[in-house]
Amino acid sequence: MAAAIKAINAKIRSNKVLDYVCSTHFWGPVSNFGIPVAAIMDTQKDPEMFARLNALCCQGGREKALAEQAKSGAAQLKEGGKQVLEDAKGMANQAKANIQK
Repeated sequence: MAAAIKAINAKIRSNKVLDYVCSTHFWGPVSNFGIPVAAIMDTQKDPEMFARLNALCCQGGREKALAEQAKSGAAQLKEGGKQVLEDAKGMANQAKANIQK
């Protein structure tokens, strides 16, 4: 499966037009232009629809945000711990090298 994906990616990247269309250099400006157009189109829609959608999407928002913050904090603590251990090993190795001199 990975080989097939690599082959497809290589095929896309070999074509300059497809490579550009698959890049952020193309899609960034497209989305920057499309978002205001969508907002203008939404002014034509019934406000009641947005109230219902907002109620569906935002229910339990605080709990989701708290869970995301906890997950992010745990990941940062894990990475920070790895960095501290790596630094400690580097300092220990350097101290051994200085003693052996």
